[in-house]
Amino acid sequence: MAGATDSELHALQMENARLRAALAARVQENETLLQMIGDVVSTLKLERVLHQIVVHLESSFNCNAVFVYLIEQDQTQLVMRAASERYSSSVGRISMSMDEGLAGWSARTGEPTMIPEGATSDPRFRYFAELEEERFQAMLTVPICGPDSTVVAVIAMHTVAPQEFTTEHVRIVAAMAPILGSAIESSRLYEQTSRKLGVLSILSTLGQEVRSGRSLEDALAALVATIGQATGADRCALLLLEPGA
Repeated sequence: MAGATDSELHALQMENARLRAALAARVQENETLLQMIGDVVSTLKLERVLHQIVVHLESSFNCNAVFVYLIEQDQTQLVMRAASERYSSSVGRISMSMDEGLAGWSARTGEPTMIPEGATSDPRFRYFAELEEERFQAMLTVPICGPDSTVVAVIAMHTVAPQEFTTEHVRIVAAMAPILGSAIESSRLYEQTSRKLGVLSILSTLGQEVRSGRSLEDALAALVATIGQATGADRCALLLLEPGA
C-alpha cells in the first residue's frame, strides 16, 4: 500500500491473519454442525439421538462433561437421560425440579446461562456428588425447544478450567437448538407409538390365548407371561382369591 508505514502494514497483516483464522474457525464450526445434525436426525431412537448430542458437543467444545436433561413427569421434573461416558451410570438416576439448579433455571426462563468460573458458588447451582461437580469451574446450560417453542430439554456442559465457554459457544448451541428439539420430540413420538403398537399386539395375543379353549392353568400362565412382557417386569405373579378366603 503506497505511503503506508511499517506499523500500518504490520497492523493490516495482523488483521488479515485474524480474519483468516476467524473464517477457518467458522468453516470448521459449520462442518461440525452439519455432521452433528446429520447424525442426530439419522435415527429415531431417543437414546441414540441424545448420545449423538453428547458425543458431538463434548468433542466440539472440548469440555469435560456434557449432560442432557429431559423435561418429564407432567413438565415438573428434569431427568438426566444422557451423559458423558464417565457419568453414564447416573443416567436416569439424577433428577431435579424445575425450580432447582442452573438447568432448571434455563428450563423455566428459556434462556441460556453461562458461568465462566466459580460455577458452584452461583446461588442457582445444585450439587450432585455423583457428578463430581466440585471439579468444575465453568458451566453452560442451554434450553432446547420443540416445534411448538416449548422447552423439552436442557443441555448442560461443564469444564474443569475456567474461562472455557464464551458467547460464541452459546450462539452455536442456540443455533442448533430448534433442530435438536425437533429430533428429540420426533424420537419421543416414535417410541410412544411403538410402545402402544406393542401393547396392542400383546393384548391381541392375550385375547387369542383366552379364546383358545385351553385349561385355566394354561390361560393364567399365558396371562402372566403376557403382562410381564408388556410391562417389562423382571418378575410377574398372579394371585387368585380363593372362595371364602
